[in-house]
Amino acid sequence: MRQALAALFILASCPAVLAQGTFPLAWHDGAAPGNPTMMAEDRFVNATDYKPGAPRSASAGLRRFRAPVAGREVLVGFMGMERSVLYVDTERDLSKMTTLNASRSLPGGAFNEFGPVAVASAKGPVARVQFRVYEDRVAVRPAGYRSGHVRLDGKDYLVAVSDGDMDGRFDGTFTPAHLADRNYDRIAVDLNGDGVFDGSLESCEVQPLGKMIRIGGAWWSVKVAPDGSSIEMGRADPPMGTIDAGTADAEIVLWSENGACCLAGAPGRWQIPAGRYAAVEIRAVQSDRMGGVWRMAAHETGAYSSFEVGASQTFSARVGPPFVAKANMFKTDAGQNVNFVVLGQAGEKYTANMTLNGRAQEPPQFRIASDSGRLLDSGRFALG
Repeated sequence: MRQALAALFILASCPAVLAQGTFPLAWHDGAAPGNPTMMAEDRFVNATDYKPGAPRSASAGLRRFRAPVAGREVLVGFMGMERSVLYVDTERDLSKMTTLNASRSLPGGAFNEFGPVAVASAKGPVARVQFRVYEDRVAVRPAGYRSGHVRLDGKDYLVAVSDGDMDGRFDGTFTPAHLADRNYDRIAVDLNGDGVFDGSLESCEVQPLGKMIRIGGAWWSVKVAPDGSSIEMGRADPPMGTIDAGTADAEIVLWSENGACCLAGAPGRWQIPAGRYAAVEIRAVQSDRMGGVWRMAAHETGAYSSFEVGASQTFSARVGPPFVAKANMFKTDAGQNVNFVVLGQAGEKYTANMTLNGRAQEPPQFRIASDSGRLLDSGRFALG
């Protein structure tokens, strides 16, 4: 009897799986179609004084770097300003320094690219990575991705996954805590069928790998094989909660272990799976008399950088106006600088990067006046 009750409790606490399928994923070198960086996050490292492990043939001109790869720091180094040869500690224990020649060089010598190269992972699997070497720093990223087609509710979708944290595995589930270092595995779905992956936040085509994903108006459970060779997807029926923005003039992008939620449109209330979320973008939306739609985005999301939506509960997320504009002045070698930020009611920080009907607009102008009203200076803010 106790075993039966325990089984019933487990079933009640898990999303119901209504249909499922397992689909193969094939490896591809390089960037996924549509956006060269959307399946990878560059990690930049600066030079270090870490000395052990330099090849015997290397001279004193070897520049050394400790790069976070495969769950542990590895030693990489290059010779002189030419940066045409790279040495990589592929076994992570300094027992083998693999020599790589540049696979691509940017005209003008801004950087050289090396790889792909396999690096032994602390978890056992091998991570495939690329290095981009600049004069005084090194960037490391996954060397490729896995992709294939899935068939859900009678419709085919192109999907891809990447080893975003470069630990040799493709099955790491995102939590809001991962936002701090931006190291997490990713999943992409070609939702509109154009054959490419839209890396913009508002499209929700590219997102951190979660336990679920929303496709075709339904929620699907997601399970990627550790080596990325396949993806298992099943129709899910998770417990739901409600998020209420209090206005239709707000658009919110949420990330969680439940996948991404791109929330927009009237009446400003949306049902989402219960769980802990991080708002990664909040957009204030306003229409003008000519029918133009203006948007202003905040990526520092204030009180909603981490919050929880309970099952059958409504979470009130008040964003946008009333706005408060704050300006700061500081000195640089070039003179006085002025920057400003617009704060929403949740403390979210909007930038000057406004769009009209999806097109970027010039940043606003400013005027500086004395207490008596005399104009001291004027100008236009720069995008940054």
